[in-house]
Amino acid sequence: MVLLEKSPPNVIRAELLQEHFPNSYFIVMVRDPYALSEGLRRRQGYKIERCATHWGESMRFQMKNLKILKKVVCIKYADLCDNQKLVKDKITALLPELDDFTFEGKLYGHHSLYGKEAMPIKNLNPDQIKNLGTNDIKRINSVLSKYKKEIKYFNYRIR
Repeated sequence: MVLLEKSPPNVIRAELLQEHFPNSYFIVMVRDPYALSEGLRRRQGYKIERCATHWGESMRFQMKNLKILKKVVCIKYADLCDNQKLVKDKITALLPELDDFTFEGKLYGHHSLYGKEAMPIKNLNPDQIKNLGTNDIKRINSVLSKYKKEIKYFNYRIR
């Protein structure tokens, strides 16, 4: 039996979860800071700087998690959408008993909360980044300049 739990607060509780559930496995998923910032602002109404700061602080926790968690794999949202074989290979290297899972079918996500139907996995990063104006990019960049180590670690770039 596999239980997948993905509550965002668990990013900061991962070490505690590992301590209390020693047979746990962890999938760390990261996302482009610009796309994440746009989505948070659009859905939550936060200022773009707060959204970019959220990305940076979350990545600091994820870097720590990747160092301290014993059974962990890191995937990028874009790879989940665009390179599912790579993601499946990473997950099954960690958990071989999941070799029969598939990314086929339709999923419910944030869009479903707003009355839309389930849809196949789709990389929304390009569309979300296109929604950002020049001033938005500058404001995000001003925040991300404080997170250069995180940007480099996860192989993103400041635009």
